[in-house]
Amino acid sequence: MSTLRILGTALILCFCGHGPQTARASEPPQPVVAQLMLKDLPDLPGREMLMISVEYPPGAVEHIHRHDVYAFVYVLEGSIIEGVRGAKASP
Repeated sequence: MSTLRILGTALILCFCGHGPQTARASEPPQPVVAQLMLKDLPDLPGREMLMISVEYPPGAVEHIHRHDVYAFVYVLEGSIIEGVRGAKASP
């Protein structure tokens, strides 16, 4: 069974405390988030970089959220459909 993986989401100034969640019978499977690296940015005092891995089981749907930081997203396997409020969703 194929899973979707997003790796390398670098978030500056943000440490989102996401973790694995248990799914209820009526809810779609939830993404599994694992922290890979957290590092201070020496050239930017008070700022840090966070790298996480997100695995989406088949049928998983991410809740609507936002990042007030820069994010770099790499899809390593499978595909995703991403949307931005007010814009058409794109694969």
